[in-house]
Amino acid sequence: MYATAPLIDVYDHSYLNRQINTVVNDHTGRTYPLLKDIPVLLHDRYMRGNNEKYSRLYNWIGGSYDFAEKVISKVMYGNQIAETRREIMSRTQIKNGDRILYVSIGTGMGLNYLPSDVDVSTLEITGVDISIGMLQKCSKNMKKWGIDAELINCCAEALPFEDNYFDAVFHVGGINFFTDKQAAIDEMVRVAKKGAHIMISDETESIVKDTDRKEAVRPPLAMIPFEMKNVALETFWKGRFYCITFQKPEPQHLTVFH
Repeated sequence: MYATAPLIDVYDHSYLNRQINTVVNDHTGRTYPLLKDIPVLLHDRYMRGNNEKYSRLYNWIGGSYDFAEKVISKVMYGNQIAETRREIMSRTQIKNGDRILYVSIGTGMGLNYLPSDVDVSTLEITGVDISIGMLQKCSKNMKKWGIDAELINCCAEALPFEDNYFDAVFHVGGINFFTDKQAAIDEMVRVAKKGAHIMISDETESIVKDTDRKEAVRPPLAMIPFEMKNVALETFWKGRFYCITFQKPEPQHLTVFH
């Protein structure tokens, strides 16, 4: 099952028109490039600080990322990385036929760890990442694995999708160092349907080794909008990874008495 999510301009939220080699805002005339069929819809406001730093890093290592992770994780941790991925992905609450948004999809490896009762061929998959290098590797992986997915190069803080579109939204890895974590969380909530489940997961302070940090890594629990339902925080692999799950509220129906 493969459909393309309608794209909106990250600057004015007008709908975009996909063409052969470009994406066009017919209202303003603004154009965006397509790189190997991947729309590049980065917002200038968020391409600074950590976002700029890590997009450059992952553009550079994107082609070799999977191999390096496989070798290093196997030597250092055995099967623990795979087991942790499987545990985390089980919290997405994805159902067959869902429209899903995978924020920071990277090379797409997480899709191999969805629950066994989810038929990937029934999903409408959209994956976004700030690194075009990782997305190009992801595109190759999708073809190799026979998975249909729409890939978009954008900032998590400015998602190019309409409100209330996705049945499930999830992010694994990266939010610890986003330029604006609050904006990214608000965007994930905005594009999720009412009643949708949202998951945010990343490494904890015990595993992060970034000497440039000015403050400790903490799960962004306080940034979850207060109106969200069923907010929960879990940790995995002896506290090395955290996982926040919550649900966007259903619309309230008024009962009229006569």
